[in-house]
Amino acid sequence: MTGDDAFRNLKFKVIDAPIQMLSMRVEFENGEVQDSPVDFRMEKVHESRVIDLNGVVRAIKVVSFTYRTVRPGVRGKAKLLRFGQKRAGPLEPKSNPKCSPSVPARKR
Repeated sequence: MTGDDAFRNLKFKVIDAPIQMLSMRVEFENGEVQDSPVDFRMEKVHESRVIDLNGVVRAIKVVSFTYRTVRPGVRGKAKLLRFGQKRAGPLEPKSNPKCSPSVPARKR
């Protein structure tokens, strides 16, 4: 997701491995930051709740997540698909050259 698009809220889906999601950090193009505690377990192929962004519509620079693998010994890393809702309409995956949903989120 880049600053070329403005979003009202986000959600994400975990694939490949179960995780314990701890937090989400959104850095906006204007330099502001929104830290969202999202402490819950996510099984693989599980979607999060919708997370509202502060403000009306925001240009996003970076979204990063803090999480850990739930089951030790699980091979591979979890991948997160990021979804964003623009000005109106349903949440849809961001799948254009600016942000491929197959790119894993950064583990912090």
